[in-house]
Amino acid sequence: VTFINTSGNATNYQWNFGDGAGSSTIQHPVYTYNTEGTFTVTLTASNSCSSSVTTATIQISTPPIATFSASPTSGCSPLQVNYNNQSSANATSWQWSFPGGSPASSTQVNPVVQYNSPGNYSATLTASNSSGSNSITRSNYISVSTIPTVGFSFSISGRTVSFTNTSTNATTWQWNFGDGSGGSNMQNPVFTYNTDGSYSVTLTSSNSCGSIASTLTVQISASPVANFSASPASGCAPLQVTFTNQSSSNFTSWQWSFPGGTPSDSTAQHPVVQYTVPGNYSATLAASNSSGS
Repeated sequence: VTFINTSGNATNYQWNFGDGAGSSTIQHPVYTYNTEGTFTVTLTASNSCSSSVTTATIQISTPPIATFSASPTSGCSPLQVNYNNQSSANATSWQWSFPGGSPASSTQVNPVVQYNSPGNYSATLTASNSSGSNSITRSNYISVSTIPTVGFSFSISGRTVSFTNTSTNATTWQWNFGDGSGGSNMQNPVFTYNTDGSYSVTLTSSNSCGSIASTLTVQISASPVANFSASPASGCAPLQVTFTNQSSSNFTSWQWSFPGGTPSDSTAQHPVVQYTVPGNYSATLAASNSSGS
C-alpha cells in the first residue's frame, strides 16, 4: 500500500499500519502487508504546537492461487478418486471440472469423483475470492484401466497352427494348446501338434485389473504319408505276395494298384496278390483322409 500524506503544517509523522507489526515516520510511506484482512491505519501528524490523529480502514485482498492433488491417480475401473484442494487460504469459493467423471463438476472443497470407463482424464480447479480467481488444469492426470478383452484367431498348415492374438488392454498372455504338453506366454505363438485330433485351445489375457479367458476348438488333420512293404519281393511264378500297409496312422482310406497282378487293384488294408507271369512289377498305394492323400 502506498500512503499519501495530506496533512498540513506538520513537521513530524507517526504511522501505525494496524497489523501489530508495522510503523513508519516517513511522510509518504509504502508498506506491504504479510496477510490479508481489514486493518485500521493511524497517522499522527504533529508540530511544536500540537498533534492531530486520523484513521482509515484498509481491506487487503488478493486473488487466490489454485492448486490440487488427487489420490489415487491411476487404477482399475470403477476408480474412486479423492481430490485434495491445496489452494491458498484466501480462496472463498471453488469450482471443479471433471470431464468423464461422476460428478462432472463440483463446488466442494475436496470432492470425491468416480471414473467408470477406462481412459486418461483431466481435472480443472478454479479458486476465487472477491479480488479475482485463478485456475489450474492437470491434463491426463487420472489414468483408468480395465480388465482386458480376449480373443484370437488361427490358421492351420498341416499340423502347424499360427495363432493371432486379438486381445486388447492385456499386458501378459498364457496359451494352453490343449494337447496336454504345449503352452506359451508369447503374444502370437506358432505351435506344431504331433498327432491329428480335436484340441481345445485356451488363451488367458491379463493385466493389473484381472484376467479373462477364451477357448476355441482347433481341428488338426494332416494329409497322411503313404508307405508299404511286400513279402516276398521275389520268387518263382506263380508268386503270392502279401502287401503290408505302413502308412501314417491318420489315413482313413486307401487304394492299391498292382499292374500285372491278381487282383490288379484293391481297397483292402493288407492285400494278397498273385503274379503268374515272370517279370518285374510295380505297386502303388494311395493313402487318404479328409485333408488329402
